[in-house]
Amino acid sequence: MVLRIAFSADASCTWVAIQSTDSHVFEVDKYMHKMFVEKQLPGLVQADNELVADIRQLDGDMKTLVYENYSKFLSATDTINKVTIQVHDKYTRDTYA
Repeated sequence: MVLRIAFSADASCTWVAIQSTDSHVFEVDKYMHKMFVEKQLPGLVQADNELVADIRQLDGDMKTLVYENYSKFLSATDTINKVTIQVHDKYTRDTYA
């Protein structure tokens, strides 16, 4: 979060928080209004390109996390199955021996 100081007419100082897009209190309407007021077309195109790049990066990160967790889940499932078989075999040997 970026903080900016704003001075009012009576010279009192107030903190104005400019929210980043990944903040839980991000307000898209205010952000878009600010973008349209402050930026010309080249700046808007650049901001769009940056957002697209960020989205692609986050999408790739999410896919990686899903793959890693799915692999861990499969490994854990295999381990549980092996332990179950070993316990069953031991129980069968001890019971019928």
